[in-house]
Amino acid sequence: MRSAKRYLALLLALCLLFLPSCRWFQRAPAVEDGFLVITFLDVGQGDAILLQTTDGAILIDAGTERSEEDLILRLKALGISSLSLFVMTHPDADHIGGADGVINAFSIDEVWYSGSPSTGKAAERMERALDAADLEAKVVTRGTTYELDALEILVLSPVTPTNDTNASSVVLLVSFGETDLLLMGDADKKVEASILKSYPADRLDCEILKAGHHGSKTASSMAFLEVTTPEYTVISCGAGNSYGHPHGEVLDRLEKVGSEVLRTDLSGSITIKTDGNTMSVDK
Repeated sequence: MRSAKRYLALLLALCLLFLPSCRWFQRAPAVEDGFLVITFLDVGQGDAILLQTTDGAILIDAGTERSEEDLILRLKALGISSLSLFVMTHPDADHIGGADGVINAFSIDEVWYSGSPSTGKAAERMERALDAADLEAKVVTRGTTYELDALEILVLSPVTPTNDTNASSVVLLVSFGETDLLLMGDADKKVEASILKSYPADRLDCEILKAGHHGSKTASSMAFLEVTTPEYTVISCGAGNSYGHPHGEVLDRLEKVGSEVLRTDLSGSITIKTDGNTMSVDK
């Protein structure tokens, strides 16, 4: 298996070196001044989201161990050499499986973590990589903020990390001008209800929603969707996954609130570009 992975990595590296016209790996042009580029990277049944401005790049989650090498090559093809912020929403293997590779491959200014404990192999690899890079992950809770020039991030959850890794997901409200993006990690309906009680409706109204838990019926309640009213909802999941994500109930609810659904299992990586007022989608 390791030999096969090394062979695949070599082939992908050769593609980067000798096939600059290869569409998937072609190096992206620099981000335009005054724009935010959001890329929901296709990592199969997992999450990895890249935010890019002229001032830096932020990565939220790092997919699975299986997708790690592809993820790193894809980030480099997008022009990433360093990260201003790396957020690991929670320690499940489909969100931090490639975290050690990311930490090893890129210079990182700041790391955020949910604080929910895990003894899984992905978490162990991540901890070793942090130690080797002399980085300390900051446990963030509701109210934590971050700014990257015009980009503002507010942590909506968790209030206090627990042993329930999904319920302790770091939920982010990302604002860029008049464009708001809600990134739900694997947060469930109880977390959504807590957020609804804690913030006014106009604060939660968003243009883009990354659906919680890969489109599982345990998240994206009608009450939450009726308040957030996303123009676009992105579901990050693997083609033919064994969980049946996204669940039909969620797709029905999204249709009722008039949200256009974008899915990585159907479209691959999805890119949304905004100047803070208007948006364009490349899928």
